[in-house]
Amino acid sequence: MTKSKIRPLERVAMTKNKAQVIDFWIGTEAELIKVFPVILELEAKNQNCSIISTGQNPIWNSPLLKLFKATKIVKTLSTGPKKKTSMSLLFWFISTFFKSLAVIDPGANRILVVHGDTISTMMGAVAGWIKRYQIAHVEAGLRSFNYFKPFPEEIDRVITSIFVDYHFCPNQSALQNLGSRSGEKTDTLANTLLDSLNSYKKISGPGQSPPFDRPYFVFVLHRQENLFDLDFVNQMVEAVISKSNEIPCVFILHEPTEAKLKELNKLDQVLSSKNIKIFPRLPYFEFMQILTRAEFLITDGGSNQEEAFYMGLPCLVMRTETERNEGLNHNVILERKNLDKIKAFFQDYNKFRKEPLITKESPSLIIAEKLISSL
Repeated sequence: MTKSKIRPLERVAMTKNKAQVIDFWIGTEAELIKVFPVILELEAKNQNCSIISTGQNPIWNSPLLKLFKATKIVKTLSTGPKKKTSMSLLFWFISTFFKSLAVIDPGANRILVVHGDTISTMMGAVAGWIKRYQIAHVEAGLRSFNYFKPFPEEIDRVITSIFVDYHFCPNQSALQNLGSRSGEKTDTLANTLLDSLNSYKKISGPGQSPPFDRPYFVFVLHRQENLFDLDFVNQMVEAVISKSNEIPCVFILHEPTEAKLKELNKLDQVLSSKNIKIFPRLPYFEFMQILTRAEFLITDGGSNQEEAFYMGLPCLVMRTETERNEGLNHNVILERKNLDKIKAFFQDYNKFRKEPLITKESPSLIIAEKLISSL
């Protein structure tokens, strides 16, 4: 753990008014998935927590909320963007940000926890700073060092880090990426997603039947930088359809991806394939039930990359750069839009299968203990 000086404008009341409440600023289901183990650890220590939802995703419907004994959503700032486009997301961000300044109470005696790299993350860090909260950032320090890959996530991270008092970094590499950035830095030794997976193993029952009665793979394509590349989308969908003739595919279809497939006149082809089953974006435990039974994963999601690493699942990441080093050249292959690399992975994915990661350390417990000690 390393420490740095508190910024001059930070927390006029830090020494006089210690935080007694920990608020979690959550915009997306993915953020909730990664912070719910932290909330569980805090509740186990009788710490008072609450959730502020930006509404970027409708997390109020998430079954994960049922795991909490006392923590509830105390404010919902919006019902989310009306359309899944870049312009609608920008308009939603501006309107929700200004609403947050109007409805969020001053936080001189509170800690506000943000997570990850969404536009909600950045919104929470800036709004919380204006409202005089102490800001904690879970999954801090990840960098691709390219503002446009991933976009806008890399920009979200960089801006968020300016306002943070407590950086919780998933590894030493992430911690070092912060350099001389102000705020206290803690290496949590792994991502809280590891605790999410362990919670799934403990909590999940027998669940639903497998989507196929034989081996299958999972395909997830949803990042804006990929969807803007029509040739790449067309190429990958054709490759998946072709591979599904050998081994069936579970296609997790996000709304922006569905719209792009319609634009390319590919949606009907995917829907008519007898060896492809379409699922919408699923609740976490349901998705884990599908993923843990899969033979391999093709994805452009950073969290999916980490899940595959912890599970030892062969994984092809459809990106040219990644801010995460988990699993690279181990069980995870960075595709870099290289057709030969894609074909090689398809032909011999089993050589990338590894043993699941087992660790005695709990990143969520490390975070919870540090937050409580800061009260």
